[in-house]
Amino acid sequence: MEKFSETRFRRKMEKALSTVRKVLENERHPEVPADVDHEYRDKFSLADVLSQTYVGAMLNSLQSLGLDRAKLEELYEKAEQGKRAVTLRLTSEEKCAFDREETRKVDSDTQHVTTWKGAIGGMISRATKTVTKVTEYFWHFRVHYELFAFVGSKPTDKVSLLSRSAKYTIVTRSKSTPRPEVSILPSIDCNISALLKQALTGAAFTIDRDDEQCRTPRRNPQVDAQLNLAAAYYVWARSVHAYFAERLFPVQTDHGLDLAAINAEAVFVPVFPTFERYTELRSEKPAAASSSSSSASPSSSSSSSAAEAAEAPSSRLVLQPHDIELFLAEQLRSLEEQKTVVAKSLPDAKKAKLISSQEGSLMVALLHGKDVCQHYADGVDYVEEMLRQQLIAALGKVVGPVEFANYM
Repeated sequence: MEKFSETRFRRKMEKALSTVRKVLENERHPEVPADVDHEYRDKFSLADVLSQTYVGAMLNSLQSLGLDRAKLEELYEKAEQGKRAVTLRLTSEEKCAFDREETRKVDSDTQHVTTWKGAIGGMISRATKTVTKVTEYFWHFRVHYELFAFVGSKPTDKVSLLSRSAKYTIVTRSKSTPRPEVSILPSIDCNISALLKQALTGAAFTIDRDDEQCRTPRRNPQVDAQLNLAAAYYVWARSVHAYFAERLFPVQTDHGLDLAAINAEAVFVPVFPTFERYTELRSEKPAAASSSSSSASPSSSSSSSAAEAAEAPSSRLVLQPHDIELFLAEQLRSLEEQKTVVAKSLPDAKKAKLISSQEGSLMVALLHGKDVCQHYADGVDYVEEMLRQQLIAALGKVVGPVEFANYM
């Protein structure tokens, strides 16, 4: 993942808060944490809420890949029975075979006109063109890919999420094969066991402040473990996205499609640090939140359960569980909206060549999953940076890593 950038973080916060004000009541005003007076313990509550929201947001992201609640529970139960890992995997096999050779004549774009005087007067002209004989070679390119999840070390016992076989005719001017005759993509894997356990057991995320390794709201074993999960998924999503964007799609050279539609810029990422000064409007409203969340999408129950896992935070400044449910519902809504844009911009998988709306929607989900992971990392890093800046203000000098560690 990218290193923390104050400029990037501020830009994302402005975008997130703009959406939040539309989702919450008009009188609600969440703010950037540094702009709200708070205590040190509030920073721990903020990191707890960020981590819990990250789990719910990632669950929504996994659902958009095809891992619905039933499949998640099936995988988790199998994993728990044998104490084995749950792995997401992309496989792909490509084949390229010679089809035929064709020779045709091609007129040049340039026309030469010769003019001379005729025997009985007047001018005579003659136009000529250069004709080139072109030999073209046609190749059958085929690909079959599959995205699936499996438990333990037996990928044959799998839960298939997405697959497709496609073909395309490659035309070259050389008889040398444009692609390998057979190319098998090394499996692209990601272990999601810990994420599923957090999401499906209902366990609330809590930083253990009594742990001797706990230094700050950012530097502690619980957040470190969560960041490791985020980093692993980020790398996996980037690799899978790159396979389609940089390896498969370029094969189809004459598509004329709007690939710019494959983006996640408009998808709401509900993982961001914010404080809100307490008002009566922030009293718990579980019934209303549940109703709003369930109406947003039939698959929102998983992410809602992740939000409900968190008990009401000890700090009155952080967002409450029903707020998180509303944000997760908005995430699902905006994600589906972007996938609809892709479906309108790219051909249906049954009629397409290599590039279809199926791959486009998958890539949107992958880009969004990366954004969720980056937002989480930026969020907890922001909490650390906020603490550092407050220490600098209190001590009156820049605090180095050693001084910071000694102080804490």
